[in-house]
Amino acid sequence: MSNLSAYRASAGSGKTFTLTREYLNLLFQDDKSYKNILAVTFTNKASGEMKNRIISELYNLSSNKPSKYLDIICLEHKLNAHEVQQKAATILEQILHNYSFFFVEIIDKFFQRVIKNFAKELGIYSLQTVELDNQRILDLAIRQMFIDIDNNPDLKIWLQSFISHQIENGESYNVKKKILEFGKELFSESISFAISNNQAFYENTEAILQIYKTFDDFIKETDSQMSQIAQSALNIMANAGISVEDCYYGNKGAAQYFVKIMDGDYTPSKRVEDVIENPEKLALGKTSKKQEILQAINAGLVHKMQEAAQLWEQTRETYYTGIAMLRFRFTFPVITKLHGIILDYCRTNNIHLLSNNNLLLRSIIKNNPTPFVYEKMGTFLQNVMIDEFQDTSNLQWENMKPLVDNSLAADKKSLVVGDVKQSIYRWRNGDWRLLGHNIYNDFENRVETHLLQTNYRSDGNIISFNNRLFDSCKEL
Repeated sequence: MSNLSAYRASAGSGKTFTLTREYLNLLFQDDKSYKNILAVTFTNKASGEMKNRIISELYNLSSNKPSKYLDIICLEHKLNAHEVQQKAATILEQILHNYSFFFVEIIDKFFQRVIKNFAKELGIYSLQTVELDNQRILDLAIRQMFIDIDNNPDLKIWLQSFISHQIENGESYNVKKKILEFGKELFSESISFAISNNQAFYENTEAILQIYKTFDDFIKETDSQMSQIAQSALNIMANAGISVEDCYYGNKGAAQYFVKIMDGDYTPSKRVEDVIENPEKLALGKTSKKQEILQAINAGLVHKMQEAAQLWEQTRETYYTGIAMLRFRFTFPVITKLHGIILDYCRTNNIHLLSNNNLLLRSIIKNNPTPFVYEKMGTFLQNVMIDEFQDTSNLQWENMKPLVDNSLAADKKSLVVGDVKQSIYRWRNGDWRLLGHNIYNDFENRVETHLLQTNYRSDGNIISFNNRLFDSCKEL
């Protein structure tokens, strides 16, 4: 079993050179291996440049023209220049005569080829219209939802509640605009993936509403318990004849915690933690009521402080989750209904959304052995190279990962290249964390990291200035 090579390449550090070098090394190991290598990137321009670089270098090597790769190949494969020239000519001829098996392409094109070979199993037929414009479909679905509103009493109630919620919170009552804003998320990978994995749940409106009710009840109960604790503490202080101002640090001290709780702020400060650890700190400072404060402490004042802090520690995560969830209590049922309308519209009108390709491919890979999926394409892929890996989406990686894993299990070489600082495709679900740390979890102890730290593109003065600038910024 081999390891995955991860090249972390800054701008101008020789990323394309490295990819080409690795690709050529595989070709010189086996002159027919181009049929078993998949190299993917994210733009037609990048894939065109990479193809051109590989073909150009093979031509240079076969024509005895200058090439930066000659010495590398001679050393790696123990060949002399004449042997490299002959082998390069053979490889070049084979690629040009079988160009359709030269798999250097954009990742979406590769996925499209896989889906095409599974069209029958997926129920995608040649008469289907491939739709690129998600916005058009969303507009049509929203229009249809409002047309059908009188035939769907539940939807009508949800929409009315949604509008009331918007008005109560001082937001626009233009419900269509808000639904359109949220509806766009239905085409995002994360939402599509979540819905596809839990289809039955998302269609069960009663279950969803019950979850909202559970969170609402939990928040109300937590509010009630925290208020009771705070009120009890304030009563102890009043009975002892002291106020918050009499205690250490006054209204900036630990005693102020109870007032904050009554205002809905439950997070204890460092001073609260200190007093819980050492109760007598509450009576420090210039106060004329030290004895009264100690009396309040003996009556359970600090105990109430500790009780409130512990309760909040136990409930905080669920409380905040509930707050976040309840923001969408009136939106979610409407969006769920909208999702169903979109699916029905596409089925009725024989439409296939291009944005669903990654999800469709995931369903193929999940239910079939990896080698079978790619063999059905008429090829057997042994080596995988992913360029601009920082722009890969989670779903794309989930689709590529079994192929990479299969390659490594067969003791073949696969690699990823990228730079987290150049992640620019978040708008299309690119996730820099895949390169940042996820691959090290996915392939534990099976990733070899290579740092390309030499900048070949910029002048030395510019690099030196930037290095000094950022080193200084770290100290600010």
